[in-house]
Amino acid sequence: MSERSTRSGKRGVRPRVAVALVLLAPLVAASVAAAWGREHRSLPAAATVLRSAELDAAALVSCFQGVQDDLLVGTDGHWVLQSVHGARVRLASCDTTALQDHLAAVDLPPAAPLAGPADRRARADLAAAASSLARVVLEARGTRRAMSRDLERRGYGAALVVGFRAMEADYLRAARQLTASPVQPA
Repeated sequence: MSERSTRSGKRGVRPRVAVALVLLAPLVAASVAAAWGREHRSLPAAATVLRSAELDAAALVSCFQGVQDDLLVGTDGHWVLQSVHGARVRLASCDTTALQDHLAAVDLPPAAPLAGPADRRARADLAAAASSLARVVLEARGTRRAMSRDLERRGYGAALVVGFRAMEADYLRAARQLTASPVQPA
């Protein structure tokens, strides 16, 4: 310890540290403000894209519902072959491309370090909706794969039904999350 600090009993702040603190405080404040502004500006655009993706998911769920409606079970407990052919033809029209394109266009920036509860909730709702819609695509792929297999085996028929129900549940979850979000589309 230096003589000066032992006489008064206190240690002083070095001038370099004081200058660094004075210069860093506004930089940190500006960085936080910029992050908040970027997030606040991007949420309405992300909500708009997610609402378009929600419409794509609704069309996809409707298409898969038609596939399921086309499948008929005969009196012997097996699928009617003509209905399987019709369901597969309809399945070919169930395309996930539009939904995938909209999900790829969603731009949610990293969360701002200091944001109010409404902004945090809005971002969380949008992120959860995007995740649910991504699961719709995943379930659609799995259901399509199950449908392309031999439907005479019970496991594939059950996978078709379970996949559709999971896809529908994810779509409904995304719709609730978007409805609950306080962010208005741009």
